[in-house]
Amino acid sequence: MDTVLRPLQEKPETLYVLPGSRAEEYAERRFPHKPAQEVGGGWSAPAPGAGRAGRADGAGSGRR
Repeated sequence: MDTVLRPLQEKPETLYVLPGSRAEEYAERRFPHKPAQEVGGGWSAPAPGAGRAGRADGAGSGRR
């Protein structure tokens, strides 16, 4: 395990975490030598009504 796992744990790399998340706390505690960069979740709720409107060309409407 030391020949594979330890080098990966000690590897200097940036950890990407959500601000205020448990992952951020864990990363700071477990890997203090690795810089943590806060990122957004990358997910946003769809606009109201966007799920039913479909595309203008009829794709996704369920018609074949």
